[in-house]
Amino acid sequence: MKKMLLPSVLMIVAVNASADKCDYSPPSIMKAAYQEGLSTPVYFSSYQFNLPGKPRSLLSGDGFVASYPSQGYVGQQHVTSRPWSDQAEIFTSSSHAVADAYRLIYGVSSGENLNHEEVEELKRQRSLLKLDCNAHVTRYLIGGSVDVIWQPSRSKDDFHTVLILGSENVELITIRLPVEEVRQVIFSIKRRM
Repeated sequence: MKKMLLPSVLMIVAVNASADKCDYSPPSIMKAAYQEGLSTPVYFSSYQFNLPGKPRSLLSGDGFVASYPSQGYVGQQHVTSRPWSDQAEIFTSSSHAVADAYRLIYGVSSGENLNHEEVEELKRQRSLLKLDCNAHVTRYLIGGSVDVIWQPSRSKDDFHTVLILGSENVELITIRLPVEEVRQVIFSIKRRM
């Protein structure tokens, strides 16, 4: 009996370990209509969206954070290419824009022309961002022109990641609120004139 128990346990552990490591599949694009939000509009960079309900407090600086009860929040940060210029070369020798690096990481751009070192770095970045077959990433084209990536949280205590992919820069939005409110934020994103 003991002789059979150890191989059985090892087999279960091996199956679970292989189930945890699964490849990320790039998201398909879904077109979505812009939906005007019902609450506080926030303006940043060349975009805007509406906060879901009235926040308890709103702090701004190089971005903003709106806090809600029960440790909920919506945060926005403008990510430019300047601090990324040396790291963007790791992903692809032909691009120095942070938006291109994020497109590559999230599978929006093809990585078929990457060399071995770049492929390994891409795998590391996806691992750090928990991008695998369980990531459930969705890509939206809001109002026909705003390219948005949504990476849902994996647990109740985690946050949702929303990326607005511009031509060179990225708007990083992190949200710790229920999914319905995350969708309200996403569908209220629009480009400012």
